Amino acid sequence: MMTPCNAPVLRSQAGISRHPDFLPHGRFLRILWGRRKTIAKELEITLTARGKDKSGERMPLAGIPYHAIDTYLPRLINKGYKVAICEQLEDPKKAKGIVKRGVVRVVHARHGN
Repeated sequence: MMTPCNAPVLRSQAGISRHPDFLPHGRFLRILWGRRKTIAKELEITLTARGKDKSGERMPLAGIPYHAIDTYLPRLINKGYKVAICEQLEDPKKAKGIVKRGVVRVVHARHGN
């Protein structure tokens, strides 16, 4: 599970703080943090919730099946989004504490030739 302390690190690594990040979670790519509602609406996918934040509000969740990335990713890119694909950077069995995660791929539209 992604922790709040990792999200800013991932965004700063990618230099794309205003764009969605995706993190593999089992068979899904989860949309991270603040963009969940926007991206769920853009992709016409269901926004769910799990757990509660410090204020007692349900935390929204959104994601896409990993095998469907070639369907959903172009839809975001064509709408002008830049997307960061994040993955674990170390073996969770060998990690001490929180498993390091980072951006392994940034996808965006090409401009010019």
